[in-house]
Amino acid sequence: MWRLITAQDNAESSVSTDYDLAQVDPQLWRSLELLTHAARTHGSLVESLCIDFTYPGSAPPIELVPGGADKLVTSVCDAHTYTQKVAHMTLWSGVQLQIQAFRKGFSCLVPVHACRFFTPNELSARLVCGGDVQNDDHWTLSALKTAVIPSHGYTHMSKTYTHLLSVMSELTNEERVMFLAFVTGSPTLPRQGFAGLRPLLTVVRNDDSSRKLHVDTYMPSVMTCTNYLKLPDYTTKDALKHQLLKAIQEGRSAFLLS
Repeated sequence: MWRLITAQDNAESSVSTDYDLAQVDPQLWRSLELLTHAARTHGSLVESLCIDFTYPGSAPPIELVPGGADKLVTSVCDAHTYTQKVAHMTLWSGVQLQIQAFRKGFSCLVPVHACRFFTPNELSARLVCGGDVQNDDHWTLSALKTAVIPSHGYTHMSKTYTHLLSVMSELTNEERVMFLAFVTGSPTLPRQGFAGLRPLLTVVRNDDSSRKLHVDTYMPSVMTCTNYLKLPDYTTKDALKHQLLKAIQEGRSAFLLS
């Protein structure tokens, strides 16, 4: 929410409900759009959804209006009010203190007014949060061989390690974002690419003797805090690619203990 951080006076007024919510939480935005559409199409039948005026998923319930826990969305007007209240809580009132604290800390490093020359995308994707995943120079085989470290069962000569680098070099931009989020917890790279990760991305052999199935049926796992990729010793590059893509697509938002 760089618009809130760099706003000069009334930061709250800089929020664009539809656009910003779609950027911050696309699933929530889509749900609110569907609710509004249902209310307009079916009228009072929206009451059967049993949606009260509390923030979705909050525990204990956070009331959006006084007595919200006992008030249901029953009309088009209610649906409009509800969506506005949820968006306001998501984009401003629910995060206001955090934004103010971030702004105060960030201004100790960079004057906030100096950032107003850049768009939010430029600030987020390029200047502050790292390099552009579309920079192919970071994804060449030579760059990856230098920055991705094999260890604990793998060497630079291991076929699974070389297959991994080959697969990484062939990822699409969308797959690169998912891979980085899965392995490092961040969808972007430092300005220096993989060479800027601290610690460096390390690939180790995941060789569990208790396994009952063929090695090609298992997905890789990660320790995002240390940029640690645990990779089974797949028999082929295709098997590695299949399981890696499945992992980054299905497991990027999961947190499990292994």
